[in-house]
Amino acid sequence: MRVVDLSLGLVPRKTALLAMVLLSGVGLTALPMTTSAQESLKRRQVTAVPGAITQSEASIVFSRIERTFFRLSKINRTLPSLPKSSQAATRSEMLTRMVLIVNELKGEFRFTPKRIPYDPSTITVKAPARAQVERLIAWGFVAKTSPLVTGSQETLNPVEFGDAIGLFISRMADLTHTPSSKWSPYMSGGN
Repeated sequence: MRVVDLSLGLVPRKTALLAMVLLSGVGLTALPMTTSAQESLKRRQVTAVPGAITQSEASIVFSRIERTFFRLSKINRTLPSLPKSSQAATRSEMLTRMVLIVNELKGEFRFTPKRIPYDPSTITVKAPARAQVERLIAWGFVAKTSPLVTGSQETLNPVEFGDAIGLFISRMADLTHTPSSKWSPYMSGGN
């Protein structure tokens, strides 16, 4: 069992609870956040966890993401299940699953995001998935310089996987909820 420490105090409580739920699906155990203000300001050392994310871990995380977003969007649909084995999950499997989720929820997007510029020469994903990856990058679902897109290895470790999933979830939440025009000036044509 892998252990992740969420007691930095810099993470909002709701975000930490969501992280604990998602991490519990991949065999990670999150330590509870401290309640004392003094303890929450102390930084604790977080150790890197070796090894690649397995197909069963990725399957659990993606099924929870799908279930949550489909329920919130009132979509009565399930995607075909991912393989559940102890083999390492590949980047292409993860990217393909992200594309399927985006395609299912595209009708729920509240606005069209500005395209994010990127350097196509840095992408190490090969065809036929390359066109899909470029769309995910342009819409902001994956980072343009992340190990998921530019990595030399075909697998991701837990930290890299967590970063990719966190960005994907936050962008999906951003696009499926209408922001306030008061706090989001880009919605009304501002910068």
